[in-house]
Amino acid sequence: MEDILQKLLNEIEKSISDYEKSFGDNKVFTIILAYHTGSFSPASISRQDVEVIYTFLKNKMKFIGNKKVEEFHVILHSSGGDPDAAYQIARIIDRIGNSIANSVVYCTPRFAKSAATLMALGGNRIIMTEIAELGPIDPQIYFEGQWISAKTVRDSMKYMIGTLLDLLREKGGEINFGNVPGLQQVVNSIVDSIVGRFVGIGEYESLISYIKQLAKELLALRMFENPSEIDNIVNNLIERYSSHGMVIDYQKAQQLGLRIEKVNDNMEDKLLQIYSNLGNLFKYIDMLGSGISEQINPQYIPTYPWNIEHGIIFLPYPNQ
Repeated sequence: MEDILQKLLNEIEKSISDYEKSFGDNKVFTIILAYHTGSFSPASISRQDVEVIYTFLKNKMKFIGNKKVEEFHVILHSSGGDPDAAYQIARIIDRIGNSIANSVVYCTPRFAKSAATLMALGGNRIIMTEIAELGPIDPQIYFEGQWISAKTVRDSMKYMIGTLLDLLREKGGEINFGNVPGLQQVVNSIVDSIVGRFVGIGEYESLISYIKQLAKELLALRMFENPSEIDNIVNNLIERYSSHGMVIDYQKAQQLGLRIEKVNDNMEDKLLQIYSNLGNLFKYIDMLGSGISEQINPQYIPTYPWNIEHGIIFLPYPNQ
């Protein structure tokens, strides 16, 4: 079992090394931050990752010494997670990038959604393949082992209340909160009982403002200087899309105003090879997990960092 895992990790390492070498000697320094996106207990960006990633990068800097390259490439694969952790990781990468490279570039072979999109805003630009996806960065709340969209909860409540009022109208004609005694209290009770488990009703707008502030600060690190330009991009990323799972491909990302580079065919092949090797690893983890997923809730399985020479892969499988 361990031999198979190591073989799969070695294949990922080789494909990243091939990608880095294709730029020439001392041109690009590359790391990967990849989170398990298989069906068994997907891994999320979390606070505990901050120390793990910082320690890895700090050790890398000791090895690199005073050498400087043109670009620091961060290959990012994640469906999202804790926005505060993503923000802090992006700032760490920015500071380290200042010491080793002229620019920081986030590379997305396939997924960098939600909090991962937020993280990628900290680079000079984002490289995307034809099939790469960014996503909206609306507020996320942690519930029962997973991150969910606060906007989805809010919109679901609006739909539920609207359906309730429609049913009441069918039974009793035109109504409003004023002419039906107790209706306001009933609706509030329903909303409080459901929404209260996730986020206070009055907190959603403050969450929006908070996420906007994080995104603006990261965009201002490298990608943009103009405040109005930053405001426009952030507002679109957070409020423009009705679905948290909306696909933002390279064309849509360019239309939003982000600095996006669509890779050429040769580089795309190399990035997609990295993704293919990740996929092989994730399928193997899914196979290992299938035997226990019926016995326990996989949402509560912890994530473990697996270090390779060129980065860290976070898996729901212990490395010791």
